Amino acid sequence: MNYTQHYQLPQWVETDRIMMDDFNDMTAKLDTGLSGLAGSKAELVTGTYEGDGAASRTISMGFAPKALYLCSEGGIAGYVEGYYYVYGGLALPGHPVVSQGQNNAVAVELTADGFRLTSDEYRRVNESGLTYHYLALR
Repeated sequence: MNYTQHYQLPQWVETDRIMMDDFNDMTAKLDTGLSGLAGSKAELVTGTYEGDGAASRTISMGFAPKALYLCSEGGIAGYVEGYYYVYGGLALPGHPVVSQGQNNAVAVELTADGFRLTSDEYRRVNESGLTYHYLALR
């Protein structure tokens, strides 16, 4: 009898005799593996906020996102016109969205309760009157 690489589940060939103990061991391993996945499903959360023009702002989501994608209402995350303007981007734990070329200043970073914005001339993640959209993995 052969076994799978990762979970050592039996892979019978035509000449093997299937034994009840082998079959029960396999189903127990599958049950254990699947039960470990039950609580690990990522949930996609969407939302919007209206920019208020503040230089710093925290958006509370009630959970620590595993990933966050932010963009302006027109779907723009970055724009180049002589300078690179940041309207959003992909933030991961320990990997914030930064304004490259302007001292790699952080524009969007994840927090234990949502995300923090730092906005200025180049980091335009909280412009007054502009609606922003986000997708987050819980």
